[in-house]
Amino acid sequence: MIWPKQWPELVDRVDPDLLAEQWRQGIAGLTGDQIKAGIEHCIKHRPFPPTIADFRADCHRGMNAEQRAFAARAAQPPPRLPRETWAETRERGRRHLQHIKSVLGNSSVNPKPPEA
Repeated sequence: MIWPKQWPELVDRVDPDLLAEQWRQGIAGLTGDQIKAGIEHCIKHRPFPPTIADFRADCHRGMNAEQRAFAARAAQPPPRLPRETWAETRERGRRHLQHIKSVLGNSSVNPKPPEA
């Protein structure tokens, strides 16, 4: 047991079925790997049993939703930039602008933009 003294003191007066149900709901949606990471984090870093909210944060390496989203975005490769000259970029932009103007001026025009 990770916390042989603290855990029983916290849950001694709580109905075990209620406690199990609350934790079942609390960890719903977590993967097995996330739960494993949460337990490993608790063993290494928590001197006391965590709340359900703290445990969920531990399962996500201690990151909140915003931090997880930022980390996921940062892990993606950067977008590839087109390899063209400024004149080619300007011409492509001119064609797209011309298409937008034609669509706005005439609703019967094909809404598909010109090829890049």
